[in-house]
Amino acid sequence: AMKLEATKFRPREVVKHVLQTAAASLRKELTLEGFVTPQVPIE
Repeated sequence: AMKLEATKFRPREVVKHVLQTAAASLRKELTLEGFVTPQVPIE
């Protein structure tokens, strides 16, 4: 069984990191955009 642990994180930072990583791997002619609604909590 998998053990899960509750931990604080910053959703906006996770999204930002994912977009940066994905953008680095895409071809130049592709556009990647992201938006985080203001209702998403900071932590």
